Amino acid sequence: MPTLTITRTKSFLGAKRPFKVLADGKEIGRVANGSTIVVEVPEGICTISSKQDFFNTSDSLQLNLGANDKIGIIMKYRHGNMVFVGLILVITLASLVQHSLQKQIDMNPLVGPFAIFLPLALGLLLIAKMAKAFHITVTTGDWMTAK
Repeated sequence: MPTLTITRTKSFLGAKRPFKVLADGKEIGRVANGSTIVVEVPEGICTISSKQDFFNTSDSLQLNLGANDKIGIIMKYRHGNMVFVGLILVITLASLVQHSLQKQIDMNPLVGPFAIFLPLALGLLLIAKMAKAFHITVTTGDWMTAK
């Protein structure tokens, strides 16, 4: 029977929740953060994908497996670190805007909430846009052979 060695790269994002590994839409295993699992799958053509909570993979890997094939697959988040960088930039921007408008905030108390809300709202919209493209990537590793 063909075997798949599935490795999940270590990531802070979603660290406590495992990826469900799917073959033709059926769960064949779960891989935790920074770990590797080995699973057997039936011969023939099969589609490998993954799922975690409400994040579905947009990438899938179609394999034509022979009797003794050994395939390696790497699963990881795409854009995961960028979401955290965006969040840090949003907080920094809100702090800078509030600091630069401190005189206006002192003179007019209504300016304060807008000085904080506007950069936060724009930044959160940017992060939401990035999170929309946030999904699990399934690729074969360069160190493995796939047929």
